[in-house]
Amino acid sequence: MVVEEVIVHLVKGEDAIQDPFFYVCGRLLSQKRVLLPPFSVAISRIWGLKDRVRICEEEGGILVFQFKEQETKDHVLNGGPWFFNNSMLLLADYDGIQDLAEISLNSMEVWVAVKGLCMAMRNEHALTLIENSLGLFVQYDQAAL
Repeated sequence: MVVEEVIVHLVKGEDAIQDPFFYVCGRLLSQKRVLLPPFSVAISRIWGLKDRVRICEEEGGILVFQFKEQETKDHVLNGGPWFFNNSMLLLADYDGIQDLAEISLNSMEVWVAVKGLCMAMRNEHALTLIENSLGLFVQYDQAAL
């Protein structure tokens, strides 16, 4: 096992940790317990990563993913939605310091295209009925109306 060195500096009277990593936290929408070694191998492949991603499980089943590059973190955060064993993986940006209980991992924003919608259904009332069946509605494309 390789132990990484953490450097602690005193800055303006406060302890500061110099951490060269980028973090994402998340949780699977599943009741099944995640076995980290096989999950790490699988999710690394799903994300198209060369190296296996480092993951630790925190209290409440929250997973913390550690990346060496900002680009990899951005790819993971913006490239989804992601699934593992038929369960959605909800992700959020994480600074490595904030209390994980404060981060919302209960929903996910997605863009939905409704193809083949007949002309009579292209109005605000009909779209309200459709959006209510999909979940919390954020906005719709005005040009499509």
